Amino acid sequence: MLFSFLFLMVVEMRFGVSCFIADDVNEVKKVKEKKVEGVYIQALRADISDNCRFFSMVAWQTLTAKMEGSLIARRPEIDILLRIAGTTQIERAIDEFGLSEEGKNILLIFGDALKIRELTKGIGLRRLKERTLTKRELYSIEKAALLSAERFRHEKA
Repeated sequence: MLFSFLFLMVVEMRFGVSCFIADDVNEVKKVKEKKVEGVYIQALRADISDNCRFFSMVAWQTLTAKMEGSLIARRPEIDILLRIAGTTQIERAIDEFGLSEEGKNILLIFGDALKIRELTKGIGLRRLKERTLTKRELYSIEKAALLSAERFRHEKA
């Protein structure tokens, strides 16, 4: 038990999230092409939320699930999209919350904090600010967490 607690503390210190607003889909695609081990990149429609704190909370759920071997998708990038969409249906999540070819997008980069810092140097995109979570955001975070519980329940049945 103590080991698990200390392990999570070490992981939490290295955990990072960066959120950016991209006006052009090509900016998003250029960043997504960069592959760095331990760093995950997901592009989302900008109308989901303007709060990096919201995305950080959901990213923490995804990374915790990855450590525990309980992702709701095979890859963390898809897991976080499903959690934000509040569904286990990948097609629905992509259609409703995925990258928008037209309009603004949020570029969500999460994982190893040191590697994120290196990856995002000189990125040239505006950072999304953090603020107090709204009731809607809190509900979405709770719904995202319940997806893990639902998956676990189905595996036990």
